[in-house]
Amino acid sequence: MTAIAILNAFADPHLLADTLISRAEADDRADQTVWLPSLGTIQTALAENNRHIRRLGRKSITLPHGGGMLAYAGEVPRAREFWAEFSERIENLNAYDETRRIGRAMLEAILQSMNVPQLSILGVLNDYNGQQDIFEYGGAVTAETQNYGRCLFAGSGAEFLLDLVLTADAFWSGVNHRPLGQTITEELAESISSRSLFLESAFPPNSQNSPLAHSFGGFVEWYKIERDGVKPHRERVEIHLTSGQRSRIGRVYLVGMVRNQNAPTLGSDIVVASLTPAVADIKVHQVDGLNLWLINQLKGEGQ
Repeated sequence: MTAIAILNAFADPHLLADTLISRAEADDRADQTVWLPSLGTIQTALAENNRHIRRLGRKSITLPHGGGMLAYAGEVPRAREFWAEFSERIENLNAYDETRRIGRAMLEAILQSMNVPQLSILGVLNDYNGQQDIFEYGGAVTAETQNYGRCLFAGSGAEFLLDLVLTADAFWSGVNHRPLGQTITEELAESISSRSLFLESAFPPNSQNSPLAHSFGGFVEWYKIERDGVKPHRERVEIHLTSGQRSRIGRVYLVGMVRNQNAPTLGSDIVVASLTPAVADIKVHQVDGLNLWLINQLKGEGQ
């Protein structure tokens, strides 16, 4: 399962997608552990009966020629079937028109021919006239907000993300200032990504306050969809503080993106690294970086 969203769909669209790949059965592998940026190495079993974390992987795809971006929610095997068919259509299209952008008609034709009701897809499609088309398939939760316009959510974590958005909307409706150096929607997208990491580390995996209890998480990637293409998030350092008589730093993350020449359709690699600062009361579970493209290559899609 998963959680995907489009924030401020018709004014400042940002697409979010988590990276947790899970399967609806008990884990039959010899090594039943998985590494997460928030918790380090943990057991793969989820609170939901007979469900386990399979690995981390991306659920978004950058459309060629600045055409926008898609993300899926649902079971991986059906998503793999869609991506395979979709990729073949793109290759055939590029064979005679290397600049053609993907439109709604092609996506709808593929999905109708496959009949995949258990798959949800959200996306932003750009055309050559500077217009953007919000694509939705398989059902989505929608919300009209004061500060973020219309937002769409899909997947097992849809309601969880919706609650985060409504909480932020209420906050910004009660203050006069606005974020500096970024739009309010970009601030929200970055905040959801950061807060998801925090909630995973602050609560047990079976707590309803943790994304893992809703079968999503790992890392939430986000992108601003410009009319000429996808804008990746900026590099940042996240510091998670616990307040009290003595403030403590619980986690420090370096989050960045690097260009991947071997996977142009995936845009850029996501790199998430836990840092070990020279500060007391720190426990760091893992210092290795998370490179989702390498993970996909080594473990294989759908495994």
